[in-house]
Amino acid sequence: MHGAAASSEATIVAAGVVTAIGYDLQTACASYRAGIARASKFEDYMIDSGDGAPGGDAVTAHATNQLTDGFEGNVRLLRIAAAALEQLPVTPEMLPSLALYVVIGDCRSEAEHETARELAMRACVEAGWTQVPAIRFIGGGGHCATARCLSELIGSSDRAAFNIVLCVDSLLSERRLGQLESDGALKTDEVPAGLQPAEAGVALLLSSQPDGGIGSIVAIGELDEAPLANPDDVYTGAALDRLLAAAEHKLGPEVGAHPWVISDQNGEAWRAFDWGSALSRLVGRQSPYAATQPWFPAIQFGDTGSVTGAIGIVTALGAFSRHYAPHPVATILDSDANKRTAIMLRAGKAS
Repeated sequence: MHGAAASSEATIVAAGVVTAIGYDLQTACASYRAGIARASKFEDYMIDSGDGAPGGDAVTAHATNQLTDGFEGNVRLLRIAAAALEQLPVTPEMLPSLALYVVIGDCRSEAEHETARELAMRACVEAGWTQVPAIRFIGGGGHCATARCLSELIGSSDRAAFNIVLCVDSLLSERRLGQLESDGALKTDEVPAGLQPAEAGVALLLSSQPDGGIGSIVAIGELDEAPLANPDDVYTGAALDRLLAAAEHKLGPEVGAHPWVISDQNGEAWRAFDWGSALSRLVGRQSPYAATQPWFPAIQFGDTGSVTGAIGIVTALGAFSRHYAPHPVATILDSDANKRTAIMLRAGKAS
């Protein structure tokens, strides 16, 4: 697949999931399938209503209230991360041979990386583990973070026998919400084309062995999209089209007439324009993906930030396990500013 970190597969053995609509894989995916959303007013952050009234309106958010109500900042992330790790079938005997790949929040600077490392180590202890696995990757920031993390894992020349990918984020801090409001990205009465912020955690236990498992990562693609010359311009959809062309090539005849796309569309206008432009390209070259009916997890889960790609993965895993997936391979598309990624996930033999 063009832009893929490696061609070797990684088998997903188990998944721990913490979201606003479910605190394990089965519940979260059942809620998603049923169209359940638990968005509510987040009274900790008020948006200027624009009418001069004091106080403003509380932002609508998808919070994991059972775990994070009353907590702030990194403690929210810690509680979500530990709850996701606790769900994995990790035994004391496995710990020495485990490696940990971490995606936490908007982690970009060296200081933020160190904070993320400490948080991940504490989460392992809170999960009841007697030993903290070796941390081989720390990253974060944006919807494409999960794909970048998986690329590091699959591309590793000395992959451990078992690996854990831990993704956790919360857009519900005052700093993150303030930035989103400043950018005009929050969905409000005045800005209907916007996102609803959320928080979530996903922990994936992966094995290098191809047998068994509930799903397998078969390819990861990453491409750049040309930057916009003017603020009023729209994205061309070229990178998404090229990623799907690579997916077609990877699947060959298996692509079928109705391939499956899981998209990170979240209500932001630029993402919709980008997908619309890509769809025009798909129709123009008569791609099978032109007939796809994408799934949009953000409708029920909210925008989960750096966990977005992982939420796409667990959405597919739930569909595989309950046999309502429309195709044996899901193509999970994520976008950030000038970056586009695709994760191809195949149903596992244990699904």
